[in-house]
Amino acid sequence: MKPSKTSALETEVSELKSLVNNLLNKVEKQDALIRKLTAENSSLHEEVRHLRRLKLLLILEHPWLPLHNNLSERQIREYVKRRKISGGTRSILGRKCRDTFASLKKTCRLHGVSFSRYLKDRISGEGMIARLSDMVREKSAQLMSTPAYEF
Repeated sequence: MKPSKTSALETEVSELKSLVNNLLNKVEKQDALIRKLTAENSSLHEEVRHLRRLKLLLILEHPWLPLHNNLSERQIREYVKRRKISGGTRSILGRKCRDTFASLKKTCRLHGVSFSRYLKDRISGEGMIARLSDMVREKSAQLMSTPAYEF
């Protein structure tokens, strides 16, 4: 008898939860070990504090890095709100389509291209608008050639 899609999905979710719990347990054990070692050894404690300070000062070496992740949060906010309101998708294919179109729409917006015009151009095959992948590569090349990105 062929297993149902629901039971297969439940099994996959269960396996993923197990993996996440295992990872969380490993992280907690490592944190506990670090706390124990630093508590027992004051010089190690000072070294860890020093490394943490250096990590905080990393921004001075790389000033183009943002101090927060608000941009990333804002970029997915619309997507999350739509998903919450709609209740998600009914199939894996539906989720992939939604994710793909959301990504295309956001990338078009970031590069100042009309999403509807871009889709019409791709579907019609006119090729009047450059491919998004080319735009992203060009923008990356421009950013990497600025002095702030020289290592």
